[in-house]
Amino acid sequence: MKCWGKSAGRLSKLRLNNEFVLEARGTYWLRLDVIILAGGYGKRLWPMTLNVAKPLLPVCGKPVIEYIVEKLNEIRCLGRLIISTNLRFEDDFKRWVELYGDARLEVIVEETRSEEEKLGAVRALSKLSREIENDVLVIAGDNLFTGSLRPMVEKYSGETIIGLYDVRDVELAKLYGVVQIGEGARIIDFVEKPEKPASTLISTGIYIFPRRILNMIEQYLCEGGWRR
Repeated sequence: MKCWGKSAGRLSKLRLNNEFVLEARGTYWLRLDVIILAGGYGKRLWPMTLNVAKPLLPVCGKPVIEYIVEKLNEIRCLGRLIISTNLRFEDDFKRWVELYGDARLEVIVEETRSEEEKLGAVRALSKLSREIENDVLVIAGDNLFTGSLRPMVEKYSGETIIGLYDVRDVELAKLYGVVQIGEGARIIDFVEKPEKPASTLISTGIYIFPRRILNMIEQYLCEGGWRR
């Protein structure tokens, strides 16, 4: 798998985990910090998630978050692997990390204990901005998917990428964040759980964006942006 993006650069050899990766002319070295968003309280699944975070719910014998980490392990150019959660589920995630045994995983906790207090994804990302040094791969922690993340990472060239999926069903689309695409595959509208979806394209909760976007999120919130 490639670990570079498009930019001006020189031919050089880089060492990663005892492997040498050739950085070709016209590229730059890519390193992605990962944020797994797990700060929600799973209200729509209550009572199932009253005492268990959605990412820790078992599916075929292992928690959802374990499937996510397995997909991440297919990518070589990762920096920090952060699980962003809350005070209620802090100990549960730390216990899972210890059992899973991957030293790269770290749990960062937001100061909330209830649905009413939760930060929401946007504010959680803003709070993490000081922790991040590289471009960012963000994944919703309750996201169960079968495809590889590698094609998405390989396509990344320093501009924001969002993973989309066509559910081909208007009623089903009402349950998700619905996206409209304009010219040049640019997103022109993004509505969370709309009553009348404008398309059947939904967000998969997987994003890659440059570090500078975190600063823009902070600005957006300071200007009264939507906290979710």
